[in-house]
Amino acid sequence: MRSLSVVLTLLLVAGVISSTEKWDYAFNGDDWEELCQTGERQSPIDIVRKWTSFKHVATPLELINYDKEVPVSVIVDKSHFTVKVIPDLNNRIAISGGGLRGTYVLQQVHFHYGSEHLIDSQRYALEAHLVHYREIYGNRTEAALNDPEGIAVLGTLFCQSKKNFNLQKVVEAVNNQVQNDVKLNFRDFLPDDLEFYRYYGSLTTPPCSEAVVWTVFKNRASVSKLQLDGIKSAFPEKVRNTYRHVQSLNGREVESWEFNSEFANKVNFIKSSANLLVAAPLFAHNLHGIF
Repeated sequence: MRSLSVVLTLLLVAGVISSTEKWDYAFNGDDWEELCQTGERQSPIDIVRKWTSFKHVATPLELINYDKEVPVSVIVDKSHFTVKVIPDLNNRIAISGGGLRGTYVLQQVHFHYGSEHLIDSQRYALEAHLVHYREIYGNRTEAALNDPEGIAVLGTLFCQSKKNFNLQKVVEAVNNQVQNDVKLNFRDFLPDDLEFYRYYGSLTTPPCSEAVVWTVFKNRASVSKLQLDGIKSAFPEKVRNTYRHVQSLNGREVESWEFNSEFANKVNFIKSSANLLVAAPLFAHNLHGIF
């Protein structure tokens, strides 16, 4: 079995990881074409709390191997101005429960600055997207993208405040200061309290596929100004932000999930030694270009 002390690798990518079309944030997505323009279920959105519908009866999210430190690769995607953290695929990290219909396997984490989702029209300093695909699809990328619930993304908003120690490992990798034997705990990319907003939407970058179950956490994590500058330093100074403008709800419901008292501030952790199906790494490779 491969050692879990695999090094954290920094890959500088210029165009290798990209979608089939060239796009950027010059107009914050307003110039993106096809479904990005015509879709009725697009993301991100402005979550207005007074307009959300409450879900008081809910079971907590089940985080499978989220509390386990695993080796990762950190990829600086120069073509689309983001940093991606990809877990070693010998480790099955997944989510279920919390209203999700099925199990979803973590494929990667990436970041947007400032945040893409707004809460009551307020934008935050940073947003992490933890991207999961529906496990039943194996390596069938198109099947997941054509399923309205084929992808589940957890969105964590970060306030500019104190230093985030888990995020620091990513910042140091971006600045090429880390060498060997670094592992990350993906639970640390989430806020302490896991109550959330839920809606059905899309990828926030081309091709803007309307295949995403969005879970945006109500509570924020922290990031220091120095850390934020460290992430931004990987990209040209002219790239001031990497968020898409918010999209119309078009009548969609946004749910506000609050756990029953017995579940308050609780999350189910499940540990699994099972490896992913052989097909899963192929699927993850295929999806690198569309987030």
